[in-house]
Amino acid sequence: LHVMKEHVKFTRRLMRVRYDLVIDLRTDDRGAIMSFLTGARERVGRRCAKPFWRNLLFTRILDDTPAAPPPVHPGADQSLRIVRAIGIDTNDSTPKLYISSNDREYAERILTEHGLLPDGRWFTLNPFSRWKYKEWNGEKWEQVINSLRERFNIPVLLIGSPQEYSAAESIVSRCNGGAHNLTGGSIGEMAAVIATSSLHIGVD
Repeated sequence: LHVMKEHVKFTRRLMRVRYDLVIDLRTDDRGAIMSFLTGARERVGRRCAKPFWRNLLFTRILDDTPAAPPPVHPGADQSLRIVRAIGIDTNDSTPKLYISSNDREYAERILTEHGLLPDGRWFTLNPFSRWKYKEWNGEKWEQVINSLRERFNIPVLLIGSPQEYSAAESIVSRCNGGAHNLTGGSIGEMAAVIATSSLHIGVD
């Protein structure tokens, strides 16, 4: 019920903005429906064979184009192929993470609270996914964390949404020390924490 309420609130915000252009970089149903609900005058998406009604939700459908050769990042290339088809391009296809000053302040504060600043190195780890079938069970993450600790002897920080706090706490409680539960921040705040780490491990 909580998730449904959040989806309704998010959809209402999209409708209030009154976008002129919406580009769906994915090929799933959710993105197509969200694009349509914005009411944007131009809605661009990739052609998909199924379901049949998906293509009808866009004002412009793009046929797929060949992927670029390495070293272009596959995820970035997929998105770039879509925006290039409508005249938007870049000379640098390397994905970049832009972090606001407020999010950097959050990261500094929470890292200080856990005794990790001013000096130190750490790894960040996000064992969670929107799709639960992509997740390992907690015991496997416990093995990963303990192995990292034994090999590098630096802290491992678990990150995620507020809803994932309990699951992260369960993993931390079974580790042999050195694991910290930093779940609970926004996407931007978690990105700021990731930016401070020497290595990030995720499931997707």
